[in-house]
Amino acid sequence: MKKKSRLFFVAVKKLTLVTILIGLVLVVYFSYLFISPDSSLRERFFGKSAKYQGLIRLWSVDTFEGGCASRSGFLNDVAMRFEKQNKGAFIMVENLTIDEMTANLKNNVYPDIFCFGTGVAGYLKDKMKELSTEVEKALLPNFAMAGLCRGKLLACPYAYGMYALLTSTARVEKAKKEVKNLKDLALHLAFDVTTKRTTKHTYSLTFGKTDYVDAQKIFSRSFDVGLSSLIENGVVDPKVIGQTPYEAYLSFTSGKSSMLLGTQRDVFRMENRVAAGVESDILIEPLKEYTDLVNYISVTSDNKDVISVCKDFVEFLLSEEMQQRLVNIGLLSPRGKIYSEGNMCTFEESASENMVVEGAF
Repeated sequence: MKKKSRLFFVAVKKLTLVTILIGLVLVVYFSYLFISPDSSLRERFFGKSAKYQGLIRLWSVDTFEGGCASRSGFLNDVAMRFEKQNKGAFIMVENLTIDEMTANLKNNVYPDIFCFGTGVAGYLKDKMKELSTEVEKALLPNFAMAGLCRGKLLACPYAYGMYALLTSTARVEKAKKEVKNLKDLALHLAFDVTTKRTTKHTYSLTFGKTDYVDAQKIFSRSFDVGLSSLIENGVVDPKVIGQTPYEAYLSFTSGKSSMLLGTQRDVFRMENRVAAGVESDILIEPLKEYTDLVNYISVTSDNKDVISVCKDFVEFLLSEEMQQRLVNIGLLSPRGKIYSEGNMCTFEESASENMVVEGAF
């Protein structure tokens, strides 16, 4: 019995010595990582230390409907991935309305990074810093041009959407037409249904606008005919002058119009209706002439070290890996193709370097 106890004590003693020895080796090794002049070793295990250690404020201000998920959520995801590679920098993404943004600016509260949609660059234009030529080279030429101000890239497009004509087989047949090229059908789907009491008129086309983006611009580029005469003749919904894009979508789905000039957001809505059995199918035809559905990113900090980290973030956001993640929110990449199938792939294949991109400024 005593012999067994002695053997157990010796085994424990050896195990303790081995554990202590391993611990000392690890302490020496990791101490070397921290004091070694070769920073690549530390970065391999712990990630690169950011030039600025602290909080970086990013404002996300949207001016148009997105895709299938929020852009601020996407930016949060990109920020967390960036932070893992840039230790000590913490990017706080704030999703703001136009009113919230202007209220902050009146109180002299500014962001370090400004992500925004078409139409609001002017609020922080004077604080925007020039971005690198590497960022500009990563973009398709027409998108790079859209972010230029006096020859300098101050706003970098990081995502965009497109306009499209949407309808369904049932709607086309209800107007007693055959399914074919939607652009050819767009102005020929108006019809009346007369009952004993009333006559119900269905317009051929409807669309909407906001203070910052306007589908009428793509309409005028796509159709060589005056809008006012089409409204007078009951072809186009007269509410296009003042209704929002979402109100136009509701008008379309309620049967007041046979076709919708909408965006990628409406495509996702229609896909959900098809999945729910409310619609039998969805017919789409992207309009490639023009888009003002663009999200930009600018660096607006006044701190030299913060500016450096913010510019690194812009490059990270524009990297091929991060741009591929736009498929998760249903938007397109200003770098090029990221989709392999589905309706968004159809949008992407329709886009070209000849598409006019509404400038940020």
